[in-house]
Amino acid sequence: MNEHKQKLREVQILLHRLFGTSNKEIRRILDELPSSPTSEGILDIFRLLFSLGKYSNREMLCFLDAFQRFVSACHVDIGSVGSKIVDLKFTPSEKDTDAAILKYFEVINTMAENISQESSRSVFIRYMFILSHNVVSKGAQGEVLERFKVFLEKKKEFLRLFADRKMYKDIGCTEDLIANFCDLFNDEEMVGVALECISLRGFAINRTRSRYLFQMYYHELPRWYITGLHDSLIPYLYYVFDRIGIYRNVSEEVYKELSGQEIIRAMDEDMKGEVSSEECDILTNNLGHRSVMQNGRMTGVREDIRKFNKTGCLEHMFEKYGKQMSLELLRYFEETDLKKLGAFLCKLKNEAYLRIFADTFDFFDMAVLDGLRMFLLSFYLSAEGQVIHRVIEVYADKYYLDNAGRCTFMDIDKDNKTKEFVFNLSFSFLVLNTKFHNPNVKAKPTFKDYMKDFTAEEIPLSFRMEYLESMYQSIKKKPLEFPVKNQAGRNHYKVFKKICRRLGEMAGENIPGMENNSFLGPELPEDVKICTSCKMEAHRKLFSVNFRRFLLLDPKPFYEICNKLSMIHPFEEYLEVHKEDTLKFIESFIYYFRMKGNASLYATLLDVLSKIDKQRSGSVLSDFGISFLKNSPGKDRIQQQYRDAYRKLSNAEICDLSLLCDGLRIFLSREMPDGSHSEEDVSLQRRKQKSAGFVRSMVVDILKKNITKVEDISMLDDESVASLLRKCVDIGNKEKFHHISRFSTDENLLSLFRWVLEESPKFIDNDILEVFKRIPIFNENGFRCVLLLQNNGFDMFDFVVTVKYESIVCRAINAQEWEDGEQPDQSRLEFSVKDTLECYAIEERYEESLQNPSNLFHFCMSSSSVLNQSKVRLIHKSRCPLKEEIFGAEEMDKRLIYLIKKADVMNSKDIANYVLWIVNLLSSSLPLLSKFFLRNFGLLLTLKNQVMANNFIKIFCSRVSKAMSGSELCCSCGYSLLNDVEKLIEMLRKYDLASEKDFEFYFNGKYEMIKSGGIKVDDKDVVLVRVEKNENDIDESNKDTLDTGKGDVKEKTDIETKPDFHL
Repeated sequence: MNEHKQKLREVQILLHRLFGTSNKEIRRILDELPSSPTSEGILDIFRLLFSLGKYSNREMLCFLDAFQRFVSACHVDIGSVGSKIVDLKFTPSEKDTDAAILKYFEVINTMAENISQESSRSVFIRYMFILSHNVVSKGAQGEVLERFKVFLEKKKEFLRLFADRKMYKDIGCTEDLIANFCDLFNDEEMVGVALECISLRGFAINRTRSRYLFQMYYHELPRWYITGLHDSLIPYLYYVFDRIGIYRNVSEEVYKELSGQEIIRAMDEDMKGEVSSEECDILTNNLGHRSVMQNGRMTGVREDIRKFNKTGCLEHMFEKYGKQMSLELLRYFEETDLKKLGAFLCKLKNEAYLRIFADTFDFFDMAVLDGLRMFLLSFYLSAEGQVIHRVIEVYADKYYLDNAGRCTFMDIDKDNKTKEFVFNLSFSFLVLNTKFHNPNVKAKPTFKDYMKDFTAEEIPLSFRMEYLESMYQSIKKKPLEFPVKNQAGRNHYKVFKKICRRLGEMAGENIPGMENNSFLGPELPEDVKICTSCKMEAHRKLFSVNFRRFLLLDPKPFYEICNKLSMIHPFEEYLEVHKEDTLKFIESFIYYFRMKGNASLYATLLDVLSKIDKQRSGSVLSDFGISFLKNSPGKDRIQQQYRDAYRKLSNAEICDLSLLCDGLRIFLSREMPDGSHSEEDVSLQRRKQKSAGFVRSMVVDILKKNITKVEDISMLDDESVASLLRKCVDIGNKEKFHHISRFSTDENLLSLFRWVLEESPKFIDNDILEVFKRIPIFNENGFRCVLLLQNNGFDMFDFVVTVKYESIVCRAINAQEWEDGEQPDQSRLEFSVKDTLECYAIEERYEESLQNPSNLFHFCMSSSSVLNQSKVRLIHKSRCPLKEEIFGAEEMDKRLIYLIKKADVMNSKDIANYVLWIVNLLSSSLPLLSKFFLRNFGLLLTLKNQVMANNFIKIFCSRVSKAMSGSELCCSCGYSLLNDVEKLIEMLRKYDLASEKDFEFYFNGKYEMIKSGGIKVDDKDVVLVRVEKNENDIDESNKDTLDTGKGDVKEKTDIETKPDFHL
């Protein structure tokens, strides 16, 4: 015997247990059991058994138990047997009712996919009846519920019906039992559960991750659940909710519950993130939230709705979002004024918009009344008859379209009769609602009265009386609602999903790939990566809206928040709020110094400080308007607080000093209002004038601490500028000294320079010297600065003196000497030669000071040039003077010319002697002296003091004589050319400044030395030839010459201080 046949026999044996029953029909059927069982034969037996009209619960239990084994063993088409099983009856008064019912539903579930829709509806009704009427015991009821869950899982259409109509309430399910069905519910159905069951809201949110539910009930969730959503909760909520534009501002609401310290900690944690901008989901991979919202055009939807609420016009929304989406947005947002929307939709000219509005609804599988309730909840319906007729007609058309031929819980035919009845029925609901709930209507209709409004021919067969009566009872118990604001619900959630889908479509039109982006979907996105900059942007947006609730915080934590977010405006408002609290305002402003603020607030600070007087003697604060606390600990304590605040303020570092300076400018420029001379204004002006000095000194103290940042200080007085300049000198900041000096007056700057030269001369360098040279004041004080500068190594000659050169043509006269002083005839004179020579004029900046011989002497003696005889005395100290820069033509000529011209003009014997002494010292290098007078021969011709000119010539002759007697022409350098000497002699003779007799010694000596070989003459040069001598053989006649050795040989000075001019 094969296994299949064996199982069939087991089924027969199970059926044979009923052979001893008293039911003759059962015994008769069992007598027909075949000896060789087949699947078809046994199935026929079951068909006969399930067709019986009379049987006990025990007998039915045996039937079903055997049939269950049969179905599991033989996979055959049960055909009509399934419908017969569905129609089995129970006898509640008999024993084994629980077992029979449980077995019945167990068998039904095994063949649920194979029974018809009508049979499935019957099973569903039986489930609902048994669960709602306590047919079985409490213990069995839980098992029936489990079987019902299995049935619904297999029959999705009834699951939708069960969830949509919230039938779990009809069967008395507790919230704990409802949770058993949540595994089967979709997101829309879970929304319905969350709205009905408070304890299941967190469960529903976690299961669906619905943003719709989260935004409504997040405050009911435990804190640990919310914080576990993301490591950076506030930015996450901000980008997931607030910035999308269609949600409540969840992050803002959460943010409002945080304390200042919690916000600081949150920002610190968010700044530790390691997500780069390339990885950030907010900025990259087409998830850039700003671009999505800009392209999706959802950022201003609430403002658009508010505009509609004011104007009642939708053109701006139609243009921006399209007609259908605009109406969906109005259905969704709680800001919508439903009265305004109703007024718009109910206009005759807007019937097309009314139908578009109805198209945003889905009435599938809803009762006519339920659909009408939902429709009327979405706008405010006016009581005008024509309007009601038009609205109900639009609703009825849409309901018929959604359900005709599709409805699962009843058959709705596709014909005009059904369509017309839906309209009439819907309209009757409004009438019935008025009769029941209008207090002016006394007579309340019964269901029979209500049905008199319809004829039997009007009512389609599918609209059974119990169905109509259930809607009658519904209106009787619960009136139709006409709200003014949108309400949460499943249908509201459906609109939300449509908007999410449309948002993705709109974003996809501009950014490919965004259509199915989960970031814009109805669920909470997971694993969102947010970079630090985006996190801080979220904190900035939230704090900018909520900072006012933190205005009572201490300055430091409030500043920390503003500083971390790089926000200035909140802190400025914080200062405005606390400006009457002087201490707190000053303490707060210390932090404001670190920000890029505005000058008006700095002026406010100075106004606050102007209330405080500075003690004249001790530079500390004294009177603070608390004189009633004289000599009390309270006064001392408050004074100390002010002193501490002042000290912190003056020592604070300022981000932008220009703001403080501009604030001071504003403070100082405030004048009495025109035409206003009230006592209050006058008092204020007097107080400001009295305390302006203190305020200015306060600003200067702050500027000193931040001297490197000082820029424009044009509003400061001379004393304040001088104080800052002294600070620059003290710290050695030459660059800032140079800058600040531009804001000082010339007199003040000159006085300051003298102070610097006397107290800190090392501060002066070439750049600082240029500052001095810009001062256009040339008085005695300035001259003293010049002397001090020269004493500190700065040559001020070019600054003080300008030597101007002018070329002149001079002609030498070839005339014989006439005896007895007889003058030659003019016609007999001949111009032998003509030369272009220089004449000189001098200009002096300190002309008045330099008219004083003593000042001129000090000017020369403080110089490091040839003007200083002590420098000239060292003419042979280091090396050959011809190679020294100090004795070069560019350096020496203009200075010596100036000194000679000054001696010529001043007619001072002391100055003249000083000049002759300088020239005499220079003559120790005969080439140096000769070259000078050759270059500047015009100087000798233009001197008024001929005595001094003759003395110059005598010095020259004296040095030539010594050279011819064996002295060095210059020094040990070996210079031997006499060319310049002879040229100068020639020029002196040519212009009759010396005679041939004056230089007879030279020409005679030259003749003798040529013969002896002491001088060599060729076509170009006249060379003096020296014979080397031992040191002991030096002629006595040459002891007066300058003997300078090489290297480190000690200087030997043989220059006569009073040269013999008698040749």
